[in-house]
Amino acid sequence: MGEVLLAPSLIYAPAVARLLDAGLVLHGIAHITGGGIADNFQRVLKNNGVGAELDNLFEPLPAMQNLTKLAGISPADAYLYWNMGNGMLLVTEEAQAAAVVSQLQADGYQAQVAGRITAEPGIKLKVEAGELTY
Repeated sequence: MGEVLLAPSLIYAPAVARLLDAGLVLHGIAHITGGGIADNFQRVLKNNGVGAELDNLFEPLPAMQNLTKLAGISPADAYLYWNMGNGMLLVTEEAQAAAVVSQLQADGYQAQVAGRITAEPGIKLKVEAGELTY
């Protein structure tokens, strides 16, 4: 477990630079580290008065699943404080989302559309444990 938890972080800067060099517009970037999905992504969105519904996140890594069970941490707290297998969230136009995902995958990153921006403030996660609202 220790080796898994001490694995180096994935560096996203080169991929983000290539997206911008390709002319793809990014409206926000949340590096999900030093806090969880809800906490970090909320910082990106709060000044714009919008929220997000994230219903297609990556599954938590087995080590994170084991830690939550061993420590008795609720899914709401785990997604608030840990990345749960999702290292970065990018905000782009819906029309460019497929191109952003394609470019990231071509660069060797796992990428998928995680959800959508909503007019209502707040972050809503739809995960295996249910719907979590922050």
